[in-house]
Amino acid sequence: MDIDDNKYRIIEVAYKQLRERLMNFIVKRVDNHDTAEDICQEAFLRTLEYEMITTETVTNFVYTIARHLIVDRLRHDTCRKRVWQNIKRTNELSSNTTLHQVEYHELESIEKMHVERLSHMRAKVYSLNRFDGKSTTEIAVALGISPRTAESHLFIARKEIRKSMLRSI
Repeated sequence: MDIDDNKYRIIEVAYKQLRERLMNFIVKRVDNHDTAEDICQEAFLRTLEYEMITTETVTNFVYTIARHLIVDRLRHDTCRKRVWQNIKRTNELSSNTTLHQVEYHELESIEKMHVERLSHMRAKVYSLNRFDGKSTTEIAVALGISPRTAESHLFIARKEIRKSMLRSI
């Protein structure tokens, strides 16, 4: 039996033993069963990346990874809520008067003009996130790329858009 087979067997046994407890642990923190399921599976998948998995260490690895994924998810959700609140507040303020509406649409058209100057993939990722409200995970699935690649494209695109928008205004 080689090392990979042993590692897979250890993780398989751990999955059968820990899954239900880990799900309860995660659900208590994220309060959403579907999200908890995603985090649980991701924790076990990431455990596969470690070479030194033993029956003694697998539980700690899985719970530590799950804890980190929970914190990442909560940060992401909090940030996303703040952004949407700001957008909503901005839209409410801009819709108060005709002048504000005109300014809002001008800025939006300037933004779209700058999006067209991005590389094809960055423009696609940025547009799906900004205008269609899709998460990087949804974008990754739609475009057939990894979530990390989608995050990277989105980060760089936002940076470029901010920079070019500041020069335009």
